[in-house]
Amino acid sequence: MSRHAFLIMAHKNFEQVSLLLQLLDDARFDIYLHVDNKVKDVPWESMQKSVTESDLTFLHDVDVAWGDSSQIRCEQVLINAAMQSGRQYSYLHLPSGQDLPLRTNDEICRFFEQHVGRQFVSIGHTDIDDSLTFEDLSKYHTYRMFGKKGQQQPWRKMGDLLSHAQMLLGVNRDKSCALKHGKGANWFSITGDFAQYVLDHWSITESHFMSRTLCCDELFLQTILLNSPFSADRYINEFDSDPHQTMRLIDWNRGAPYIYRLSDFEELMDSGCLFARKFDTAVDAPIVEKIASTIAAK
Repeated sequence: MSRHAFLIMAHKNFEQVSLLLQLLDDARFDIYLHVDNKVKDVPWESMQKSVTESDLTFLHDVDVAWGDSSQIRCEQVLINAAMQSGRQYSYLHLPSGQDLPLRTNDEICRFFEQHVGRQFVSIGHTDIDDSLTFEDLSKYHTYRMFGKKGQQQPWRKMGDLLSHAQMLLGVNRDKSCALKHGKGANWFSITGDFAQYVLDHWSITESHFMSRTLCCDELFLQTILLNSPFSADRYINEFDSDPHQTMRLIDWNRGAPYIYRLSDFEELMDSGCLFARKFDTAVDAPIVEKIASTIAAK
């Protein structure tokens, strides 16, 4: 029996997270749930009661900030917890606490058995064809050096001024790097073998992405994959925004990303994807309830 590890990053809406846990509750699935360290009032006990079949592990290590290296530090903690469990995983999946499956657990398992060995990683751009990727990598995003306060004024303003000065001076800290870079959404489904490769080559992440790189969580895994023996194993070997690269439907046209509503139900279920984000019961609870009841009824 193939085993899967779900590595969930959550920070709010814990009733919704509990529903996600219920939907994933399966003897074939181990769940590693990381809750942002800055969240102190966490209903651990009630979430634990959401599962009866899965092995659920709670983590509370990292204070996670948007666009910051703490994002990939959290991913490292989750991947490491799964790989050190002593269990052999066919796939490791990274969803957020605001994701939902669109298919039953049997359908999810069957899909990955049919495509065993493929890596489901989003790569929408490479360093040769996307100016935003170049900007993220080539400049020193210095306000990140100030920690949490770097997200606030005047530190962020100072960082913006320093970035502009670097542009005028032609600064390119990446010019001597021989790596091929990729950029895409950070949510993934990867094989256990590639997950171990990522940990074994974490020095690339530490030296190249952990310090002063903007949105490094959208760069590090893509870059490691493109420069690895697993590069040819991508499920869709194109550089575009096809949601089937990760089998996750995410709408960046209507939001950042868009929060799905009940009116989107048919689009979601007809997408051909296994998962979707973003959902928020505070915005539209009926869509969450309808997807959950539809899956449960199958």
